[in-house]
Amino acid sequence: MRRLGSKPIDVKRCTCPQCGKPRMTRSLDHVVSQEKKKYTTRTGEEIELLFDICDNCARRNYRDHFEPSKADLRKIMNSVKENKPIAEDESLEDLL
Repeated sequence: MRRLGSKPIDVKRCTCPQCGKPRMTRSLDHVVSQEKKKYTTRTGEEIELLFDICDNCARRNYRDHFEPSKADLRKIMNSVKENKPIAEDESLEDLL
């Protein structure tokens, strides 16, 4: 089969600083950063998370800290179902 796109890119496998597994594929000149950034979670608390991590850890961090839980979704669905009035300064996005 012919390759129609550009030539292949050289990458190296790096160890993820969060999970310690060799899952990160980065360019040859990439240096893995141990830098942490501050984020605000869905509950409003501030946490520090590593910035340069593998895709699996990034998905896990999003699911654990930022994605709305099933209880939050149920609460919103019940309020919509019962036609409870929402305050003017709130929106459905704010409730999530």
